[in-house]
Amino acid sequence: MCYTPTDVLMVFIESILDDLVYQINLYRTQNNKILRIQREDMLVFIGTNFFMGYHNIPSYKNYWSTSPDLGVKLISNAMPRNTFEKILVNLHCNDNKSLPPNNKEKEISVDESMIKFKGRSSIKQYNPMKPIKRGYNIWSMADQKGYMLAFKVYQGKEENVSSEFENYGLGERVVLELTKSVE
Repeated sequence: MCYTPTDVLMVFIESILDDLVYQINLYRTQNNKILRIQREDMLVFIGTNFFMGYHNIPSYKNYWSTSPDLGVKLISNAMPRNTFEKILVNLHCNDNKSLPPNNKEKEISVDESMIKFKGRSSIKQYNPMKPIKRGYNIWSMADQKGYMLAFKVYQGKEENVSSEFENYGLGERVVLELTKSVE
């Protein structure tokens, strides 16, 4: 029986938690790396992300800072930063081996779009000339059928650009990076 909003959320999370843990561990194994994430780790990870949503700090790494004006003991005591990062990088919801074979479409498209977001985020963009004025700027590559093959979230000016793409402007570089896998 659900009496509070938290009860409803936990029913939803419980329904996907085991599969999420399994898929993350499977993904790491398929990439020849060992990661043993447990249910408790996923619950802490999810809770940490909720907390980070309303307790805003410039970078997620700062939650584990030893600096008194940045670090958050609640977070650093709940989970080590390297465990949080391993889950974040390997968050996966599907077995790549069970995906249908790629039909290798001859025509692909690279385009940018804005995902509406009004909350706080260091990578949120503002463009008054667009229909969606605030949100996340996403570049995506899709095939003729509309399936997204790759995407990249704009996170601000890149400090270290690969030497392979250093002579190109931002738009050209994004297209080259996204299409590199289908050359």
